[in-house]
Amino acid sequence: MKKFLFGIICSAILSSSVYSAQGYVFSTDNAEPVIQNSNKTSVYIPYSQYLQFYNMNADKIGADYIYLKHSDETILFKSLSKEDKENYKYVKKIQKLIAKNQWDQVFSQYPNFYPAYLQYYEICYKNEDYTEALRILIKIKNLDTGGNIYSQTVLNKAFAELYYKTRQYSKALQYYQMYETSEDDVIYMAIANCYYNLGEYSHAINYCKKLKNQTYEAKEIIYDSYMRLKDFQNADKYAKELLKMNYSYQNLMRVQAMEKDDSAKLSYCYHARELALEEKDIRAVNKLICDVEQRKLEKSVSKQNQFIKVPKWEEISKQFPPNMTLQEISAKQDEFFKTANNYLLQYKGQQLANAFASLSQEFYNFAQSKQNQYYQEQQILMQQAALEQQQREYELQQQILYEQQMRNYIQRQHYYMNRYRPYYMQNDPFIYPW
Repeated sequence: MKKFLFGIICSAILSSSVYSAQGYVFSTDNAEPVIQNSNKTSVYIPYSQYLQFYNMNADKIGADYIYLKHSDETILFKSLSKEDKENYKYVKKIQKLIAKNQWDQVFSQYPNFYPAYLQYYEICYKNEDYTEALRILIKIKNLDTGGNIYSQTVLNKAFAELYYKTRQYSKALQYYQMYETSEDDVIYMAIANCYYNLGEYSHAINYCKKLKNQTYEAKEIIYDSYMRLKDFQNADKYAKELLKMNYSYQNLMRVQAMEKDDSAKLSYCYHARELALEEKDIRAVNKLICDVEQRKLEKSVSKQNQFIKVPKWEEISKQFPPNMTLQEISAKQDEFFKTANNYLLQYKGQQLANAFASLSQEFYNFAQSKQNQYYQEQQILMQQAALEQQQREYELQQQILYEQQMRNYIQRQHYYMNRYRPYYMQNDPFIYPW
């Protein structure tokens, strides 16, 4: 036998007094609904007699109105008392306003209607309007001063979350710390986040380390906290742990920032560039590669017995025209430093100086050729634009000429019509009845 359950599950389980709203069980084989859990007078809550028409969850703040079809309403009314029938009609009237999102009217006409606040809270939370949700949550708590619908734990955790989402970290921390003794990883993580956002990085680290399961998020907080405390040794340790958990551009850049060896730093940078998706990230890592590679070149050349001018990529790259793609620039940068490092292995003294001079000239020539190409393309574009402008001007002149011809034609027609009007009227009076 298929059954449809319409009813409310009371949200709070209390040790002394418990509010239990009424619920209704409908069966396709039963003629009348059966009233269950009738105990609505045990405590006072504004509009508590109307909660029987809503479904609620003890662990989630909100209320779902039980919409009934006309046939089900008819069955329900047979079992209701006169008072409950009026209550049902009253709730239905308010729900019609809610269905139209006329919340101002609901709260002005029914300022303490508890189920409406529960429904509005859900909407605010889903729409991420956490400031308004917090205001409504305070109202919900004040309406149920005895905590008979929602337990203090449910309300406290809701307050903690909303204070955190509205960046009131000190208040959120006070609520989360109420449950610190539970040794729950979720609570520890929430407390760590609060301390981190308050700038108390040592406390944030301590609470992250209390976690039974060291999550990626926790290690990120520890890494960043050590960075802000300038404890680079521990920051390096956690940067490498993060890289093991997630081999990404961000983590490669974190590790390279801690690396002191230039060769290792370059290795991380080149791998990071392979994973970079945004142009700003590629430009950033290219700048790092350039700085480290240039530093390596100058350090190696300084060991020579004579002065040798080291070619500088940064000066050459400034000569590139704006139409060069980032991929092309990256490839030329790699080619430049690879060639320069090969020359360091092959030559010494004057031969190395000549090789570096040749390298510089080669890349300056490349930059000049790209500039010439760019200027030619710009000139072609300017010529095309000039031709298009001439074409538009010609078409405009043709349009003006055509319009002038039409005006002349119309003027001639008016002239002949006015001059020979008596003739036309005499020969065709129906066309010119005046």
